[in-house]
Amino acid sequence: MDRPRCAIVGAGLMGRWHADAALRAGAEIAFIVDSDIERARRLARNLRVRNCETVASLESALTSDLIRIVHVCTPLHTHATLARRALESGRHVLVEKPLAESAGATHELLASAAQRNLLVCPVHQLLFQRGVLRAGVMAKGLGTVLHFDAVACSAGAEGRSGTDRDAVAVDILPHAFALVERFVGCSAGDVPWSVLRERPGELRVCGALGQVSMSILVSMAGRPTKNEMTVTCTLGTIHLDLYHGFAVIDRGSVSRAQKIARPFRLSAARFASAALNLGARTVLREPAYPGLRELVRRFYAAAARGETSPIPPHEVLSVARARDQVLRAVARLPE
Repeated sequence: MDRPRCAIVGAGLMGRWHADAALRAGAEIAFIVDSDIERARRLARNLRVRNCETVASLESALTSDLIRIVHVCTPLHTHATLARRALESGRHVLVEKPLAESAGATHELLASAAQRNLLVCPVHQLLFQRGVLRAGVMAKGLGTVLHFDAVACSAGAEGRSGTDRDAVAVDILPHAFALVERFVGCSAGDVPWSVLRERPGELRVCGALGQVSMSILVSMAGRPTKNEMTVTCTLGTIHLDLYHGFAVIDRGSVSRAQKIARPFRLSAARFASAALNLGARTVLREPAYPGLRELVRRFYAAAARGETSPIPPHEVLSVARARDQVLRAVARLPE
């Protein structure tokens, strides 16, 4: 099979990591697109790829018949326009999350892709971390899910004003909503979410559906920075470190001996999992964004074989609907 050729739109941090993932998936980077042409050239030099053109607009890249896949790694307000244009030109599109600014715009992109038999997919890379994939398998033996809890403390809003801090926090939420889809097994968009915000950039989003309670905390000020998730089930608990990409499964019967041993057993399991994960990432030269390479690999394979997207369209739309709920709630809160 010929190597697929792609265009990377946006030569910033995420453009660099998308380019790395595309190369490792066996693709050729035909174009790097950025309005700052010098930044595009700098990324091309750093990648050391041959026959890669640098252009200032996506339109310039789409004039070439070489492109099969477009990576959109630009600010959120540009996603829908760029993705729509790429789809209209017959290309598959992989877009940094969120896919679009609203559920309505997300639906339009998904419909456009389906009409043309193309793929459009947001980058919810946490779903494809080795730890998350392992936990998804192990969860089947842990009984019924009772509680879902996620905590993300980020430095991504450092130096920003109140409104901007809220925006950064809201745009972290799709990762958690996507994990709700996978681990709780319900539509995140159908959950009646409530939102608490004591100050800008500090959001606690809570909800319940059926017999499962859910809580997501996103904090721009909380330290240390972390991204963790806990799924409590009737026969055990899953602990996920989403920054590093590993999982620990905590089982155990009810007894005094188990209570005494648990902190030592759990600490040992965390240490072993963290060490093995770090070793694997070192060997694979994966210093950041665990899960991104696997998502890109699956996306390219699906595009080549005419299969469905690694993240089904109904999940993509459900996550967008949940995000819209939070946006409306935050807009109603006092400054």
